[in-house]
Amino acid sequence: MFCKNCGFKYDKENKFCPKCGAKSDMNNKEDEKIIIFNPDNKSNHEEYYRNGKTGNRIYDEFANLKPYYQLEFTKIKDSDETYKGKFNFFPFLFSWIWMFTKKMYVGAVVYIIVVGVLTNYIHGIFSLLFGILMGFRANYMYYNYYNKGTYKLW
Repeated sequence: MFCKNCGFKYDKENKFCPKCGAKSDMNNKEDEKIIIFNPDNKSNHEEYYRNGKTGNRIYDEFANLKPYYQLEFTKIKDSDETYKGKFNFFPFLFSWIWMFTKKMYVGAVVYIIVVGVLTNYIHGIFSLLFGILMGFRANYMYYNYYNKGTYKLW
């Protein structure tokens, strides 16, 4: 059985999660096992979902993220990366600070250098355009960094 609060796996006999102390709900169904067909290797593989704090089905690999990112990353993964995430206001305003909070240090340093150099030549327009780009692509960039370790914007 998985804890609905933190995603930790524990025995059915426990009334509380040993990791976070949340009360277990014995009436709810256990984790759903969904078989997904992968056309690339012509075999079936199993993906495990859990019900997240948002009430939606969330992949276990995103269990340690905040509910906002759990939901966004699940949408991106379910769409085979055609969905790029919705507009994120914090990266729009504070791009490099947001990257530091997500441990994307290389991207933050590159952003500071590029924007710092170009701001001397193209003042407010470039900063505004890059802020808008970051607002629209930040969730997808964080998804790629979290799963693959790359800084992919498109």
